[in-house]
Amino acid sequence: MICTTKQIEVLNWLNRYKYLCVSQFHENLFCGTTRRNAEIALQKLAQKGLIKRLRLPRYGEDNFGMICHLTQKGLSYLESENLTQQSNKNQPIKRPIRSANHYRHRKKLVDFLIRLDLSIALIPNLKLKCLLTEFRVRESGKERMIETTLQNEQSRIVPDAIFVIQNKQSFKEVTFCVEIDTTTEIIGGDKELIPVDSILAKFQTYEQFLVSGHWRTEVKTTATAFQVLFVTENHQHLRTVFERMAGTLEHPQFFLGSTHDALVAKNILTCPCWLKIREGKPQSLLT
Repeated sequence: MICTTKQIEVLNWLNRYKYLCVSQFHENLFCGTTRRNAEIALQKLAQKGLIKRLRLPRYGEDNFGMICHLTQKGLSYLESENLTQQSNKNQPIKRPIRSANHYRHRKKLVDFLIRLDLSIALIPNLKLKCLLTEFRVRESGKERMIETTLQNEQSRIVPDAIFVIQNKQSFKEVTFCVEIDTTTEIIGGDKELIPVDSILAKFQTYEQFLVSGHWRTEVKTTATAFQVLFVTENHQHLRTVFERMAGTLEHPQFFLGSTHDALVAKNILTCPCWLKIREGKPQSLLT
């Protein structure tokens, strides 16, 4: 079997990001061509059995169309031809959950990871030392649950992603936990009125890990602290969350926020699209 350079690139993207919709391929790998060209290329890969496609139902104003994921045959092809760009040890094939609501959140996370890769590639002395997304496999009855988890005797939290950036010259490392918010979770109120399933309760758990330091056994980094990157839909919602957090958190300096549109439009490491909770001033992640 022979694949073109573009087809191999598509397979490697699915290997890294697990599953993507047509618009993500069109905007990133087939930019400058029509969306139809991207659809035809994906259709040919599906005909070869290297990827699978499924159509999700509409979710509100969102219409994701066809969702693609790698097949075992596709992964075997990359590995047999030494074309894969990453190790797949203990990383099972990721198949989409057939839920447009779930995929809306997942798409925002993958968009973030794409921008992260592109941003790091622009800075020669940086490398992505570690990226953890769904890295722990947990047995739940007959199901194998895959998740990104920080856990100790008292607390447990599941970030959407954890990543470590390392300076190649100084070997200094910075660590981030990512929280993708699509405004479906409640924020929470005053300290006495914070529901356990709210955003504020989750951020208080992050603070417990910051203080305890147990998280370093999971992430394996030399960084002394991590920062939480909160990414949400719009500035108004971000301001509301920040106002509540400012009066609740003990260590707000470790929490930064931005919006999805700002991330997609900018280099997320160097452009000041991240806001601090109390100061409200934009800053680079590398400052």
